Amino acid sequence: MAEHQIEMTYDDLSKLTSEVTSEQGPGEATKAFNQRMVEDFRSNKGVPPGEFADAPILLITMTRARSGKTRTVPLGYARVDGRLVVIASRGGSPDNPVWYDDIVTNDEVVVELGGETFAARPVVLEGVDRDQAFAGACETLEFMAGYQKLTTRVLPVVELVPVG
Repeated sequence: MAEHQIEMTYDDLSKLTSEVTSEQGPGEATKAFNQRMVEDFRSNKGVPPGEFADAPILLITMTRARSGKTRTVPLGYARVDGRLVVIASRGGSPDNPVWYDDIVTNDEVVVELGGETFAARPVVLEGVDRDQAFAGACETLEFMAGYQKLTTRVLPVVELVPVG
């Protein structure tokens, strides 16, 4: 999927599933899609582009675990009992997404949500807390329940706790 062919539709996103869930993980098409999402999100003052305009999407900027470079990723999010959570699904593949490995090594990340930018502390939820947050998130992100059924790993749920 060349950059000029990215239309920012749910159909384009679904075409990336096999790439994302592959053993190699996300490739150039996914990177191009994510880069376009980040650029359009920012130029639209926090509104996701195209068919995603009403989707619950935020941007997280963190330091990469291996390289130490800064990375920004667009993620679906949910608000569960006033808590802001993201789920490390990688489309239901057997491995966590790379961003999850990065986020757990960060004491603080930068979140862009709507027109707001704020620092947050990522907290991996566990046990009953994780299960309740996951169930609540699936009310907003219905597809996550399907991703959980595709894998034997428990999909991590990360709360983004605003700092300050």
